[in-house]
Parts: sequence; structure tokens; C-alpha cells
Amino acid sequence: MSENPKKLYIYEALELQREYEERIKILSKLISDLNHIIHEYRDDDTIRLVPISDMNQSEVKDKIRELEYKQRKLNNAIQYTNQNQTIEINNETMTLAEALHLKKSTGNKIKINQKELKSASYGRIIYKENRDIKELPGLSFNETEKRLEYNYLLFREINIKLRKISFEVTIDFTE
Repeated sequence: MSENPKKLYIYEALELQREYEERIKILSKLISDLNHIIHEYRDDDTIRLVPISDMNQSEVKDKIRELEYKQRKLNNAIQYTNQNQTIEINNETMTLAEALHLKKSTGNKIKINQKELKSASYGRIIYKENRDIKELPGLSFNETEKRLEYNYLLFREINIKLRKISFEVTIDFTE
């Protein structure tokens, strides 16, 4: 954890964000289950689930509201950092938000390039009326492979730099 108790490293903030999401999800499920009569049927027996005395619905709802408030504050702090912290990728300086968008875009390009490479790898031979009709792919195998390689390397660079900065940069957030 960072030396300053009011600051979290980005990686810590992202882990806390996931934790809040999971805690809200499980508590919301408990409330949802309370609002429905739960019956289980096994052979000839009917089992009804009822909350125990320690389970206070209003306290659980208060806890959910508290976690949602903290989650919003944490999300705002992360977004603020993403908009104001810069990083250099592929000899270009950009914000973390732009780098995250570039990472997603590059990942999508890789998927497209993979499909294109498969298409560029094979020609078709159509057997028709005692002759062979050869169709070559519309894409160059070598060019497609180069684009795919470029995007793999760019994606790797983005990942490495984002990972590194997540251990160096802090955000302002008090739990």
C-alpha cells in the first residue's frame, strides 16, 4: 500500500473496485432473495428459506448504499487519474484513458487481423465443368501477417506500460 493512507496505487484501486462490486452483488442478492419466498422441493418435502434473526434487511440495504457511495467516489478518483496522468506509448504521449481505449481498439484489431490472416492463407479451387477455377485470396498474406505482428507488439507495449504505471501512480481516495 502507498505510504499515504489517503492515496492508493492504481492497481490497489482497481482491486478495491472489484471488491466493492462483489460485495454489492452478494448483498443485493440477499435482499432480492428476501423479497421472494424461496421454496425448494425435494421428493415429498417442501423447504422454505427464512432469514435468521441476525439478518437485518434495513442494515443490509444501508450497507449496500454505503458501498455504492464508496464505489462512485472510487470510480471518480480513478477516472480523474486516467484523464490527468500521461503515458508514452508508441512514441506518442497520451492520457491513461486514451491508452486504455487504444488497448481495447488494438485488441479488436488483433481479432480482425487473425481472421484476415486465415482468409489470406488459402486460395480456393472450384471444380466446375471439367476444369479448375482458382481464386486467390483478396488479401496479401505477408501484409496481413505484418499488420497482425505490429498489433501484437503494440498491445504488448500498452499492457506492459499500463501495468508498470499502475504500481507507480496513486489516486486520491479515502475509504
